Amino acid sequence: MVPSPVELLRSAVELLAQVDPSDLATAELAEQCLELQRQQQRLGGIAARLLNRWKGSGVWAVDGSRSPASHLARETRRGVASCRAELRRASAAGDLGAVVDAVVEGELSLDHLDLFAAKRTPARAEAMDRDQGSLVASCLRLNFHQA
Repeated sequence: MVPSPVELLRSAVELLAQVDPSDLATAELAEQCLELQRQQQRLGGIAARLLNRWKGSGVWAVDGSRSPASHLARETRRGVASCRAELRRASAAGDLGAVVDAVVEGELSLDHLDLFAAKRTPARAEAMDRDQGSLVASCLRLNFHQA
């Protein structure tokens, strides 16, 4: 049987957990740290897509949970406030497909997704939806502060 992507990820995390940072040369340590941060951002974009769908499915309520955040917090041993923030990002991801695609491709960060979500007010939603592709393309040429 072929392992699922999540099972492969779990195995990769197990391997990473076995790395002793003191065994890495400085250049290798720097490369590993930066690449891990890049992949963490990509994974966050993927998680946002999945969480948005999960939240909308209502499957979180089958055990009597009153909210997706409370269910997520209980099942992942996290604080409800951080789960709410994660679910807000996931909801925004539903409206910001081009941004999420760029995050998943490693071209933008979760900070960009949060920035787009904060700027997508009701008054700007139509224009941002229409121009999302060109806004993302502009951000690809800028550092985060300039975006």
